[in-house]
Amino acid sequence: LEVVGLFGAMILLLITGLETDLPLIKRLARFTLGTALGGILLPFVSGFILGQYFIPDYLLADPNRRLVFTLFLATAMSISAIPVISRVLIDMKLMRRDLGQSIIAAGMIDDTVGWILLSLVTGMASGQKLGLMSIVTPLVVIAGFIIFSFTIGKWCIGVVFNFVQDEVKSQDKFLTLIVGLAFLWGSLSKSLSFEPLLGVFIVGIIIGEIPRFHYEVKAKLESIAMAIFSPVFFAIAGLKVNVYNLLTLDYLLITVAVIAVACFGKIVGAYLGARFIGHRDHWTALGFGAALNARGAMEIIVATIGLAAGILSQE
Repeated sequence: LEVVGLFGAMILLLITGLETDLPLIKRLARFTLGTALGGILLPFVSGFILGQYFIPDYLLADPNRRLVFTLFLATAMSISAIPVISRVLIDMKLMRRDLGQSIIAAGMIDDTVGWILLSLVTGMASGQKLGLMSIVTPLVVIAGFIIFSFTIGKWCIGVVFNFVQDEVKSQDKFLTLIVGLAFLWGSLSKSLSFEPLLGVFIVGIIIGEIPRFHYEVKAKLESIAMAIFSPVFFAIAGLKVNVYNLLTLDYLLITVAVIAVACFGKIVGAYLGARFIGHRDHWTALGFGAALNARGAMEIIVATIGLAAGILSQE
């Protein structure tokens, strides 16, 4: 089920990449960056305050390492769930509009920064010293991966597309090729110690810009995702949450506090960024805050990482 669920998330991110309009995002760069900045700064600060001063010691895996726990919680607050946001935008037929494209772009900026921060914090948890190189190296690696993807990678994908178009006779040849490329780029991203979904999203953008790409293939991909893999992905996310364990007064109060701080930080942060840096009207800015607040699916992955790294207790 885990593998099927991950495959569902990958297909959702692949479709999101295919739908991404880079020229439009470039045109809206100031707005997108402003929203992303607000959407990561306020959640990080509010999450840090919550973790440092309001989470009791008995919920920490190691009470002597509160700073690591606090940084982890602050980082977790900063990450959005792009597969969830994508599904909502697709269902509401907003993906191809300026609003949808900007939301996805802002979410990807937040997520990229968030996953880099997460790798730094888990490094601290494993005893790795936090120095300049441990911060700069992931940034350089991810920048190199993106540059490679949009230069050499894009050229290679173009060559493969031309070969498949001219030489392969299978009816679903492009569907097979696109899924194969998604796995390849996801594997490359994973091998560089980044979330594989980031690689899948990037390759989706590249494929969407290839002139010989047939959009009926995207329709087939959407049918498979929405009918089979996407529901499994969301169902698995639900299976991991044991609500019964939260039904004690202490845990319930802490849960409410965490949800309140998480929603406040992301909605208000993205709103302020869109409103005052991006210069958008009240309702558009609020729409960004509400959209980027979708985080549950990715937070389950984040929580699993924290548990495995000895940062979080089971509770």
